[in-house]
Amino acid sequence: MFKKDFGNIPNKDKVRFFFDKDLEKNNDILKIKKLSIMAELAKNMAFELKLDEDICYSFCALICLNENYKETYKKYRENSYFALADSVLYFYLDSSKEENKDFFILKKENEYDRLNMFLYDCVNEKEYIRFYSYFSEKLNKEIYKYIKINKNKFPYNII
Repeated sequence: MFKKDFGNIPNKDKVRFFFDKDLEKNNDILKIKKLSIMAELAKNMAFELKLDEDICYSFCALICLNENYKETYKKYRENSYFALADSVLYFYLDSSKEENKDFFILKKENEYDRLNMFLYDCVNEKEYIRFYSYFSEKLNKEIYKYIKINKNKFPYNII
């Protein structure tokens, strides 16, 4: 699907397709479970954060799908998911390294990047606390209360 300022974004069927392909390749159901739950959590938080639900869902579901970020970046670029591909690089690259300086000048952190980093707890403790405070101020209820998953629609029978 197309989203203004983001271009093509994978819909839920495409996310499920990427999950299935990754499951065939790596057989890591726990990773798929975590990504599915985090994507649902992001989607449920989107309204109060004034973010697009579809973008939150697809970015959180797919940002950490593959440990090889270069392979993931290439796969998303080939599928014309340019904003998602850039977010993958943002998520994995070290902004303090000189070799990455040009990328971080061009790619500015946005709310979706912040939400991904917070939800995946892939930042150091100081950053986690900063993001927790940041989102706690914007949301009306405790963060864990946004996990509302419809068991009938949830893939992979994990609940």
